[in-house]
Amino acid sequence: MWGAGLAGLTTAIAVGRAGHDVFVCERDSHLPPPAARAFDDWDRSGIGHFRQPHNFLALARKTLQTEAPDVLERLAAAGAGEVDQRALIPADAQVPEDAELATIACRRPVFEAVVREVAASTANVTISSGVLVDGLVLDRRNGDVVVTGVRTPGGTIEADLVVDASGRTSKARLWLESAGADLLERREQDCGIVYFSRHFRFRPDVVPPGGPYILGGPRGDLGYLAYAVFLGDDRTFCVVLMTSPGDEEFKALRTSEGHQAVSSRIPGLAEWVHDDVAEPIGPSLFMGRLTNTVQLIHGGTTQVRGIRPIGDALSHTNPTFAFGASMSIRQAFSLGELLGDHGDPFEASEAFEAAHGPDLAARFEAVSAEDRDRRRWWSGDAIDPTDPTQSMALALRLLVYPAASHDPEIFRAVARRIGALDPVDALSARSDLIDRATVIGQEMAANAPAAHGPARDELAAALP
Repeated sequence: MWGAGLAGLTTAIAVGRAGHDVFVCERDSHLPPPAARAFDDWDRSGIGHFRQPHNFLALARKTLQTEAPDVLERLAAAGAGEVDQRALIPADAQVPEDAELATIACRRPVFEAVVREVAASTANVTISSGVLVDGLVLDRRNGDVVVTGVRTPGGTIEADLVVDASGRTSKARLWLESAGADLLERREQDCGIVYFSRHFRFRPDVVPPGGPYILGGPRGDLGYLAYAVFLGDDRTFCVVLMTSPGDEEFKALRTSEGHQAVSSRIPGLAEWVHDDVAEPIGPSLFMGRLTNTVQLIHGGTTQVRGIRPIGDALSHTNPTFAFGASMSIRQAFSLGELLGDHGDPFEASEAFEAAHGPDLAARFEAVSAEDRDRRRWWSGDAIDPTDPTQSMALALRLLVYPAASHDPEIFRAVARRIGALDPVDALSARSDLIDRATVIGQEMAANAPAAHGPARDELAAALP
């Protein structure tokens, strides 16, 4: 195993519990503190988005309930909560499948510290910190490129299967192509946004602001700036403000003063960051260079054996969707199961790609479509973001999602899309639900026109 982030650690648990020996190479040398101190004290310099907000979606919760309920128990003991989406569906409209509609509220460092504790105590799993993988051990057999291990400064480590869980900066593809492997095309698109995130904690005895929020907190798009609230463990939450990368005025969001000035002027968000409600527990955190990517290794003219990318090393998308962590957890336990079904690691890797490749490609397309259309809208193109005929991608977020609180069937379909329980295109294929959402949207606009939010000039003028 190459990498001990969420993908690597959950894969180690899954594969180790399936009876295989797992050796995990982790480049960071700092060992995790107890989960209660992980957010403040754990130095994970190798993961740039370690303290950025994460959503652990319904898919992750469902997978852990089935495959590793002990992990959920430890997360709860560490202060993680749940966002019960079923509570937003009237009791007489609920169906048994709605029990799946809940997400895990937890900050990434706390979640990872818990998973690391479980992985480290799993039989057959060894985690070695401070081990840098700087190459693959490669062989050519009958025209195929075969990976038989990894290279480190301390020597080579042999393996029947190298699992690449090294994240979005993985060099595996470069090393394979340098060895002559003809891989399938890597697809990539810039997300067109940058992140400015700041963590808060609710003050004692404060009841968190309510609302029909599928993920527990408000989200919105002002046509030039988007925002979202991510719930965490131990009464924490994170406010994320998103702008275009080239927007010079809003680069002041890098400062805590700038972040607060904007957050406190957005309707629906201001009540969360009011000083009487919550206190900031950190500075504004910047994250840029966000891309959507998907890269598969089987199907080229050269067969590649002995390596299996997983998690962000395989595909990653706009963090607004929060697919990454949950998809990694699902993929980890899928790989553990497939290694048990197939005696040959190559066959297991092919089966893995057949099982997950089409879904990852569809998610890449869906997220990329929203990113492209959002750039058009923010740049001033004449586009109605609530008209499905002009942009289905934007209309899902800005028309169908808001309508969900008025229709249980729409709500269920939206929650399952957001939670990655359904194929990403399942909702857009439901023309009946799109039509109903359009009618609901028209009624909402007629009966209570929603304030779009501050004009750009107003927010820009508030920046320090």
